[in-house]
Amino acid sequence: MPKSISFIVNPIAGTGNKTRLASKIKALFEPENIQYRIIYTEYAGHAAILARQEAENETEIAVACGGDGTMNEVAQGLAGTKTALGLLPLGSGNGLLRHLGISMNLEKALTMLLNPEFSYIDACKVNESYFFCTSGIGFDAYVAHLFSKAGSRGLKTYASIVLNSIRSYKPGYYTIQTGNTSMRERLFLFTAANANQFGNNFFIAPGAKTNDGLFDLTLLRPFPASYIPILLFRLMRGTLINDKYTTLIKTDKFSIKADSPAFIHRDGEVSLEAGLLAYSIENMKLKVCVPNRQ
Repeated sequence: MPKSISFIVNPIAGTGNKTRLASKIKALFEPENIQYRIIYTEYAGHAAILARQEAENETEIAVACGGDGTMNEVAQGLAGTKTALGLLPLGSGNGLLRHLGISMNLEKALTMLLNPEFSYIDACKVNESYFFCTSGIGFDAYVAHLFSKAGSRGLKTYASIVLNSIRSYKPGYYTIQTGNTSMRERLFLFTAANANQFGNNFFIAPGAKTNDGLFDLTLLRPFPASYIPILLFRLMRGTLINDKYTTLIKTDKFSIKADSPAFIHRDGEVSLEAGLLAYSIENMKLKVCVPNRQ
């Protein structure tokens, strides 16, 4: 069992009901005499600061309690330290959590933290910004932008935005450099993945591994409406393949530049970018809690 654990809670992020989270934590951890703290974030970026403080205090596990943005901030604060990242299913997509095999049941995910295994995953960077699950340019970043402004969260809201935007979205041109190869493509979507999915078991990079020191790139070119059912089936089944619309690439670093300003997301956090984006990986940089397989 861990000797010390902190729960970094973003009270306004994600979809999970956090009003009873404190009581669930107390009921589970107090009887085991585990030293625990519950800390609430107060502003954007605060979770990263709190996580770094927990690492400096040699807390064994710091748990991100919120959405993908909270996960990203806590992971940033812990990268390169001895403190492990814990995850709870409180986000809209929970892509990294699902990839790591952590239960989507809150009570089970909490119980796992009593006796976790520890593993290490890669930390990915876009210029100087970290991400740990996926970074996307094009349609998924545009959807993330609209989702961030929506009045509600969850899969239903996300799916509604996708369906309302998929035919009206206008693909852009991008120049991608991998090693000695340069390509200019008109793309509907471009994803650099560390984990195998966006979240909600939509597998954008079915072959991705979080500890191999490689990005799994998915390039999706403009496609006809008749391709949509095929694409959705493959995303849900984790069977995306190379075909006339899709290209899958593995690489340890690359750069990409849009012909005109484009939305980009890092673990769902969106910005509008106009310059060159350089992607790199710091292999096995982040310690994480995963289910004990014994």
